[in-house]
This record gives sequence, C-alpha cells and structure tokens, in this order.
Amino acid sequence: MRPERSVSVIVVTWNSAGEVAACLDSVLVQGGVVREVVVVDNGSTDGTLDLLAGYRDRVRVIRNGCNLGFAEGSNIGIRASSAPFVLTLNADARLAPGALERLVAALHADPDAGAASGKLVKGSAPGRLDSTGIALHPFYRFPFDRGENEADCGQYDGGGYVFGVTG
Repeated sequence: MRPERSVSVIVVTWNSAGEVAACLDSVLVQGGVVREVVVVDNGSTDGTLDLLAGYRDRVRVIRNGCNLGFAEGSNIGIRASSAPFVLTLNADARLAPGALERLVAALHADPDAGAASGKLVKGSAPGRLDSTGIALHPFYRFPFDRGENEADCGQYDGGGYVFGVTG
C-alpha cells in the first residue's frame, strides 16, 4: 500500500521562455497533491531564468551551466526531489485540471504499478492523440505509441495496462 499521495514535479527547460509559464501554471493549480515543483534549467539564454524569477516563492530552480538534455536534467531534478511520486515534464507540456490526483489515485489502486501516465494530446493538433502509453505489437513485439495520431474520441478513457509510458 502507498500511504502518501504527494508528487514532486520536475520540469526541464532549455530556452523555454515562450512555453514554461503555461506549463508551471497548469502544475500549480493541481492542488495539495503537489509537494514541490523543481525546474532544472539547462543553460537557457533566452530569458527563461528571468521568467522563472517570478515563480521564486513556488518553484525551486536548479541551474545547469550547459544543456545536459532532458534525461540528465530529469535525473538531477529527481535526485533533488522529496516526494514519493515524481512527474517529469517538458516545458511545453500542460496538465489538465485534476490530472495529478487521478494519476496518484491510479498508482494507489494498483500497488504493483511502476508508472502511470495520462493521455498525451498533440499541442499542435488539439483533439489528436500523441500517445496513451507504449504498447507492444502483438506479433512482432516492437514498441509503438498507442493511439498515436488518432482522434481523441474517448477510446482510451478507461485506463489499462501498457508496456511503458512516454513523454
């Protein structure tokens, strides 16, 4: 059983001044489930850090001197996190209201689950799915993004098991 419900949200930025505010705003309205928000900046030069200064009382910023990439930036943020659950986000991601509470509830409902993900919808094509998780082709066993480029008609609203999550 997983008794605690709090989440550390890790956002990795690199020259993300045009997108990170919408990302952070969508995270900060998630409510009490968010223990902390950690932004790992990979050496931005476009004003991202100036923008982040406006969030200083709600967001912890870790500055890397150079672009270490999303994976290493995420790892740095995870090492600095304190909650039992961690969500990593690209700076262009937006969370739907209540998304984190639903993800934590899914993890609590299945103590054997190692990860949870919501539907990823294409920002450039609203209503079109990017992924609902990584599935394996039933015959060839190669991985693919389930639902990729499909119209979101609720066909994946019920949840279910996938091979992995994507972002």
